[in-house]
This record gives sequence, C-alpha cells and structure tokens, in this order.
Amino acid sequence: MPYVGNKSTTFNTFSATDVSVTDDLTVTDDASVGGDLTVTGTTQSAHIGIDVAPHADYGLTIKNEDDKHIRLRNADEYAFIQLDDAGDLKLWAHGDENITFLNKTGSGTTAMNIDSNGAVTKPLQPAFSAKLSSNQENFPLSTVTTVLFASEIFDQNADFDTSNYTFTAPVTGKYQLNVYFYFSNLDAETSFYQLKMTTSNRNYWAIVDPDFGDDNSGDNGSFTLAINVLADMDANDTALVQFQVGSGGSAQADVYNESYFTGFLAC
Repeated sequence: MPYVGNKSTTFNTFSATDVSVTDDLTVTDDASVGGDLTVTGTTQSAHIGIDVAPHADYGLTIKNEDDKHIRLRNADEYAFIQLDDAGDLKLWAHGDENITFLNKTGSGTTAMNIDSNGAVTKPLQPAFSAKLSSNQENFPLSTVTTVLFASEIFDQNADFDTSNYTFTAPVTGKYQLNVYFYFSNLDAETSFYQLKMTTSNRNYWAIVDPDFGDDNSGDNGSFTLAINVLADMDANDTALVQFQVGSGGSAQADVYNESYFTGFLAC
C-alpha cells in the first residue's frame, strides 16, 4: 500500500488499493483508488477541496464554473445536487422517485416528502380535527361554557388534548384555526348567542341575535356559526372553543355532535 507521511508528495498519475496520507498529497492527473481512501486533518476534521482550495471552516468545498452537478447513484437510480450559475440550489431525484427529508435517530422519521408529481406531504406537521362525542345540551344563561370537543378524528403530532378540549401550539407560528358550530333550540327571548375561540394571545368571536332584531319572531330551530382565523401563537400557547349565552329566555340551546374544531400550522 502506498504510504506518504510528513511531507508533500506529487504524483502525475496515481492508482492504489488503499491510501493513507498524513500530510499534503497532490495528484496532477487521473487518480484511482480501488479500496479505502482516508483523509485526516490536523484538527478535529479533514478539509477537502474539489476544484478549489480547502476551506478551513468546512469539511468539503466544491467549486465549478460550468454549472455542473453532484451525482449520487445506487445500483438502479440516481439523483442530483446542483448550485447553478444564478446561485439557485437544486435537488432532484431522477425519474419517478420521491425526495424524502428525514429527522430523528435510527433509520429516521419522514418529516417531509415530495413525490414525483410534486405533491408535498409533511407527516409531522401539527394538524388536528376534533368533534363532540355527543350533543351538548341546555347551555346555561349568562355564562361562557367550554365546548366539549372530546372526540378526535385525527391529531397529527399529538397536540390536541381531549381531556380539556384544548389545542397547544408546539412551536411559534401562524395557525389556521376553524370552528364549525351547529346548534338548535335558540330561544328568541335570549339576548344573544356567541361563539368564542379563546387563544393565549387574543380571542375571536361570532355572534347571532336569535330573533334577528324582530321582537315578535318565534324561536329558531337550527342555526350555524363559524370562525376561521389565521392566529398568531407562541410555543405552548393554547386554543379552545367556548359558547356564551346571553340573558333572558330559557337555557334550551343545544349543540350537535356534528360540530368541528380543526387547525394546522400554516407557516
């Protein structure tokens, strides 16, 4: 095995099974290493430069003036990494393959996937959908009552708690939050019915006058209210849904179990 130690060495052409170099090695023409090639630096890591001098702060520096690529290949497929002349970084898989971004340990967990059609999925992105397990009936007058969204349809990233009907933001960001509220037995004598989305930073409202300003109208059978908002939330902020019934009339309003509370991290 060729061995070069503690001196600078230059080869015009170079071919070997295994190479160990402890100092400078310069090859001015073709080089072929059929076995292992180990490069060790004088500090914690080696510094390699391709078409450019090695940079002291980076393990690998590649420079090419001709808009070329790094090509990665296994037995059947290949992919490219490119920094083009305009400075745009491009990454793509050849053919009908996916690009998958992983995190965590072991074999990794898919954090984002781009399929061959360009569809992007993010399996760990916070997103939830919850509904009532059963109708919630006879909301008390002059009271703000938490709506019991105790049944999960899905909870991606496990941020919704069915024991307290609350979504907790795992990271700071903008969250799209939505409430669809289906209720009935509105007493026309009650002053108002108000849907409230309560978040740590601010509250959002939707309201209805059950007699629609007509004191002679009768009770209303069914009605819907909705709140759709892009809410700013800090990490560990919470969001829940409440229903406020005004004064007057009877405590007879019911909310159907086909009411929904949904949300996801938008940006």
